[in-house]
Amino acid sequence: MGDSNALAELPPIRTTRLQAHHGSNNRDDTAASQGSTAAASQPQNSNAGLPPMYPVIHPHQQQPGVTAQVRLLNGIGSVPMLYGSPKAASHAVQRHGFQISTVGTPPTLPSSSSGGANGPSVHTSMTGGKHRISYGTRTPTRKVASWFAIMVLLGYLSAMVYYLYVRIAFTLDMKDKWYSISVLVVECIGMTAVVPYAFINAVHTNPTGSPGLPADDSMTEPDKKFTVRVLVPCYKESLGVVSGTLRAALEAELPPGVTRAVYLCDDGKDPDKKNWLDHNYGDGHKGEVHYITGRSRAKEEINGKSANLNNVLKNHIYKDHLQNPSQIPLEEIIIVFDADMQAKPNFFLKLLEVMVDDKIALCLSPQSFNNVNPSTDIYNNTNEQFWQYILPGLDAMGYIACTGTNFCLRARALGSVGWFPEFCITEDYALSIELKAAGYKGKYLAEYLAVGEAPTDELRNVLRQRSRWTKGHMQIFFSGRNPLLRWKLPFVHKLLYSNGTWSYFCTIITTWTFLLVPFISLMFEIQPVKFGREFALAALLYLFANFLVGQFTVCQLPC
Repeated sequence: MGDSNALAELPPIRTTRLQAHHGSNNRDDTAASQGSTAAASQPQNSNAGLPPMYPVIHPHQQQPGVTAQVRLLNGIGSVPMLYGSPKAASHAVQRHGFQISTVGTPPTLPSSSSGGANGPSVHTSMTGGKHRISYGTRTPTRKVASWFAIMVLLGYLSAMVYYLYVRIAFTLDMKDKWYSISVLVVECIGMTAVVPYAFINAVHTNPTGSPGLPADDSMTEPDKKFTVRVLVPCYKESLGVVSGTLRAALEAELPPGVTRAVYLCDDGKDPDKKNWLDHNYGDGHKGEVHYITGRSRAKEEINGKSANLNNVLKNHIYKDHLQNPSQIPLEEIIIVFDADMQAKPNFFLKLLEVMVDDKIALCLSPQSFNNVNPSTDIYNNTNEQFWQYILPGLDAMGYIACTGTNFCLRARALGSVGWFPEFCITEDYALSIELKAAGYKGKYLAEYLAVGEAPTDELRNVLRQRSRWTKGHMQIFFSGRNPLLRWKLPFVHKLLYSNGTWSYFCTIITTWTFLLVPFISLMFEIQPVKFGREFALAALLYLFANFLVGQFTVCQLPC
């Protein structure tokens, strides 16, 4: 994540909550429960000897007159699909109100030559027995205002101004004035980290509920045909983890006319992974599945993941376009999954709908985890505040966000900014800045379309992950690529891209200062302020307003 507005007449924001389902937190228990459930419910068929079938919930919008059913998908080997577990499926369904996929007679296509805002334009003419359609203008997301958040913002700004007025006018007239001024400066530093979040909450970009592009029915000829290249970088991850990711990417539904190629970018040079691919996807998926390994790691290499991805892109896929990436077709789309992130069946249908707009260079979707129970998530792996409030608010401001996985990216745009950044360990954050500085646009689609596993087994793994995020931000901040120094970035985005790093400094400064203030008062009888009625009222109002901003995710009014 590391790994980018008018308010009038906007509908109120849709309040959503993350729902938790209690269940097993490991793959084996989940797979076992799935296998027993599916085996008891699936009908007898001629595929005797095949592995158990896993129930897969397709979160498509249900069409009138079509029976909602649960679609079954044959397993390959004994690889469990994370999105098929009760916890993972209900996590996304309850978050966005998805419905079970529709299986049955499709609705009749309209005969008009133009479609609605969320539907393709359908032409009655046929070519080679196929219906020719135009995707037209798609609206998978829209900006919505939260009037409660706007009231909180205005209340906080008013309380902050009044508090600063009282602090300066009534509380500095004391013997140790230098000490009181020092504490006031630290308070102002803390405010600079709160104000941006208060603004971000005011307007969000939310999904419109569009079902995405239609799934391929072999009878449709669209006006835009994507070539999707799915990259799965791995190093020492187990075959059981990687195989589930590859299987999900290969079996997810595609829109009509889409060509898919999956690349396992193996920096670990594991022959078992190659053998598994050859055995399961060798003959029937010629040109669709590629195993790439054997690159030489540079001695001073900073980011192995970026170097691994760039090796595949620059030396295999786009080696003929390195000197002139502007010649790469706009329909060339790159999708990246971490080795443990499994795409849901409608992943491509949803994200490619956003990419129908040629002006969009990147589309990001959030991360969810099969092994995390939100009610006991002490390490904040679900990070609800970030995925459901911060990123939608940043997206409404034109911010491009990339968090390293579950995103699609236009190859031409990536090549024009020098491919994946290798100069820091948070390539996703750096790529976001590079794309925005180059004038590209991005979108955040707040729908959980992939499921992975979070590092919950050991505390040191969690700390290592968070430490990497912090170091990557610091690497960029203390370099010539600091967002504040990028003259091509708009002023607002200079601040937004610096806010994450600045918040680290704010936390350090304010935490230690406010821990020392009561100690100094008790030991040396030096007070930070001159107490009085004015200060008591100003402090009460400011603390209450600050509480509302900080707890916005749990205190906002339902709409």
